[in-house]
Amino acid sequence: MAYWSSGRPYDAYQVFRKAAELNPSHAGAQTRLAEMMATSRDDKIATEGKKLAEDAASLAPGDPEALYALALTEYRLGDMQSSEHQLRRILGQFPTNLQSSVALATLHMERKDYAGAEKVLRLAVEKDPSSAEARLALGNTQELIGNQHAAEATYQDLLKTQPKNGPALIRLARLQLEAGRTEQVR
Repeated sequence: MAYWSSGRPYDAYQVFRKAAELNPSHAGAQTRLAEMMATSRDDKIATEGKKLAEDAASLAPGDPEALYALALTEYRLGDMQSSEHQLRRILGQFPTNLQSSVALATLHMERKDYAGAEKVLRLAVEKDPSSAEARLALGNTQELIGNQHAAEATYQDLLKTQPKNGPALIRLARLQLEAGRTEQVR
């Protein structure tokens, strides 16, 4: 993944493609390759990625990363119902899987089901109350749907346990400034 994170997706793709060819039963390589292929604009490549994700999920039944790769490819190919099914399946087995919670909330947002998106992320916070990332995702979603008061409360709640959390401090300050409450900005 070093190639991927260093801005060299083609090299990362080649490494994982070779790893999957050398060991077709390596679910991890197939999963990473499928995730990369899901980002392609080419439907043929994304469809191939879905096949790899299905293979990875069958090699490692119940593996949340393989199921997530499958959900991602299904989403990319427009099969929202199957994507949602996979995400709910992951969350049923791994309720603290934030990546899947965020993806499921995104599906709700795209359907303009804002209450559903917020509910998914509230549940993520409930399942893992120590997760700053879950609280930030919830606060961000609350901001996106126009519920600034709830977002402020979410950020303030996070700051009670992590008073130096930079993203929460910045987001809370921005909301307070936008509301004209400059005296409250930390």
